[in-house]
Amino acid sequence: MKTVFRFLSVLAFGVVLTHCAEDNDNGSRNVVYEDALAGLDDFEAFSLSPFGIKALLYLPDETAGIGTAAAPRVEHEPDGFKWDLFVGNNFHMRIDDWGDDEMIAFHKEELLDFSNLYEIEFLEESDNFLYYKRTLKVNGQEGVGANVGVKHVSYHCYGQHTIDGINYVFRTNDSGHQKPVTEYMAESIKSVKEIIQ
Repeated sequence: MKTVFRFLSVLAFGVVLTHCAEDNDNGSRNVVYEDALAGLDDFEAFSLSPFGIKALLYLPDETAGIGTAAAPRVEHEPDGFKWDLFVGNNFHMRIDDWGDDEMIAFHKEELLDFSNLYEIEFLEESDNFLYYKRTLKVNGQEGVGANVGVKHVSYHCYGQHTIDGINYVFRTNDSGHQKPVTEYMAESIKSVKEIIQ
């Protein structure tokens, strides 16, 4: 099964990284290969096309050392707007279809709405990507209820990509992950490329 998965991933990868250009002189077609993505040695290409999203992304493989030796698994209801992507027990990415809504600025505002519960530290941000550390405020801190007493730290990624005219958000699950897993997830989210057919 893994051999079939790898073959399909390599085939999809070839489709994404290859495009044809017509030569005006003799009508011949030239194949142009783009440079491979640098720094993705512990990753394998994975196509989301069978799940209704015309995109390819890179997911951590068994050499990443974060428990991602299992084949990727996608849970999605037909005609639904949410996908859950799992690689092993530790890597859980959520993908949401937001139509034409721009979600990065909205998500930052959402984080501010919960500033009485969480301290947010942005580790990386751009127009279409957020990577942040979320720390639960504990009892004794200003603005925190008396019942809050356990300090909890989680890491989160939130990236938006426009694919076939639709804005998709690729993100950690709601509870986030530990930093090593989230760093791999950040690279996966940044690697998303639309498949042009």
